[in-house]
Amino acid sequence: LKASLDGPHGLSFGPDGMIYIGEKNQISRFIFAEGKIKDWQIVIGNLARKEGYMHPLSQFTFDPRNGDLYINSGSPSDHCVVQGTGNYKSCPEVETQGNGAIYRVAAASMKNLPAQGVRFYEVTAVGLRNSMAMAISPAGFLIQGENSRDFPELEEPHEEINVIDLENGKGRHYGWPYCYNLHATSPEWLFPENKTNPVLKQFTKPVDCSQTEAKSPGEYQSPWALMPPHVSPLHMNYYRGKMFSDILGGKLLMSWHGYQPTGHRLVAYSVDDQGRPVLKTKDQRATFMMDRKGACPVEKTYEPHGGMNQYAPYEEIISKWNDVKGIRAKGAPVGFTVADDGSIWIVEDRENRTIVRLARTQTANF
Repeated sequence: LKASLDGPHGLSFGPDGMIYIGEKNQISRFIFAEGKIKDWQIVIGNLARKEGYMHPLSQFTFDPRNGDLYINSGSPSDHCVVQGTGNYKSCPEVETQGNGAIYRVAAASMKNLPAQGVRFYEVTAVGLRNSMAMAISPAGFLIQGENSRDFPELEEPHEEINVIDLENGKGRHYGWPYCYNLHATSPEWLFPENKTNPVLKQFTKPVDCSQTEAKSPGEYQSPWALMPPHVSPLHMNYYRGKMFSDILGGKLLMSWHGYQPTGHRLVAYSVDDQGRPVLKTKDQRATFMMDRKGACPVEKTYEPHGGMNQYAPYEEIISKWNDVKGIRAKGAPVGFTVADDGSIWIVEDRENRTIVRLARTQTANF
């Protein structure tokens, strides 16, 4: 149907009825009719990318209230790579290059597109390493699943759930690369430890990781909640289908793509009346599951660097999607969609690279 796409990711019907698709450098849309792609249009081009980019995929979501388009601009690196020389005082990737952010394109500007797409977009939030999982609630909150920086430890750092208030919270800084977890400072910005490093000793940290609630644009806003470490959230959406309405109705589904023992799962979060994951006070029940090779999963208690006093409990819909010899290969869920009948179609790309349909079995007649 269409060849020469550059890193396609994200495929969704827009509020206008057209199909939208993301590529590394642009978002496009088209009409599919009579078995053919028609009226291909570039919605926005020249997204901030460069060679060797670590997070080039252009995930996006629509605001159900007004049709505005929100786009992920992932960071080029894990924890901000600067050259060995230079007068760097903060991370240029997020402060000056437009990466590690979420952009907004207003619905009104997409009605009559110029040939190369719109040129203007608004920066909605910064300090977000890679916003692959995004969904907007009817109340106007953008829920974001953060693919956090990587440490070699299996239990650090944790992925994040961030809640962005699209009416009153635009322009806030969500921490990357200066902060991780809720209130921990990244090692590159621990100044006493870096005083002998010719580059790092010049750094100044533009945000205060100990802060919880930002009071103005540019200030640090801590995560709404933490997820288990290394789960790599790649997609989320609210379940509004019929088939599983009794157990999943209104819940926020999320795919965890990670290859580490906490990943390869499909999970569901209960939400409040604003569409945000429900929070509970941290206690001994604040745990997550970690797979073990050849054994049952083990339950781990949340003990993140920087502390935690609240958590968002979740249910595992597909658990331990690991390899079982002679039965299945390891699965890594990427994206999913809900069909008209309420079944959930999941794309996984680990080994079999399959599309899996999650549905209720029919009652057998004997």
